[in-house]
Amino acid sequence: MNTRRFEGFPVVAYDLSEYESVLKPFCDWIISEEGQEYTLGEDYESGRKNIWEQEIPVLKLMAAVFDMHCLQFLNEEHPDFKGKQAEYILKKDAWLTTPSTKQHIRIHTHLPPFIREEDVGELITVFYVHLDSSINRENGAFELYRSPEETPAHVWVPKQFSLLLMPPNVWHRARPFTGRRYSLATDIKIITA
Repeated sequence: MNTRRFEGFPVVAYDLSEYESVLKPFCDWIISEEGQEYTLGEDYESGRKNIWEQEIPVLKLMAAVFDMHCLQFLNEEHPDFKGKQAEYILKKDAWLTTPSTKQHIRIHTHLPPFIREEDVGELITVFYVHLDSSINRENGAFELYRSPEETPAHVWVPKQFSLLLMPPNVWHRARPFTGRRYSLATDIKIITA
């Protein structure tokens, strides 16, 4: 499996394209009219459905692949969990970012004031559901920052089926873009089983 690490950051991108037959039905569904009800709304929105709590058949296979890589990242890469080899329960909250969503193009972390204190988790993921051919280094790339006042330390162009994992305190954003770019972002609270 192709894995991308970002020097100086506890961030890993896994290329999950070898699981395309399992992931594609989910990707097609989440960008359909039915799936887009999970799109990120305004900051601090309430009453939104959590896709991970839904009984959706195409989600079950996708969740198995997703959870396997989250647990691998915790055990091998995450600064707070690396090497502990514990069993974890992943309490996930996710939202779909779309071409009309704007929060993910600002430089941010997944800590207050960007999210509510009660929503803070220990692991953040971004799964790239769909990227059209216009997405490139200058249009929709993922950027990592040491602080919001600096230029990006890393600029990375994801592709469909990439899964990005990092702790919540990492400064990042999606470079502003035109075209069709959909990703599923998830905040995960880690509970020791």
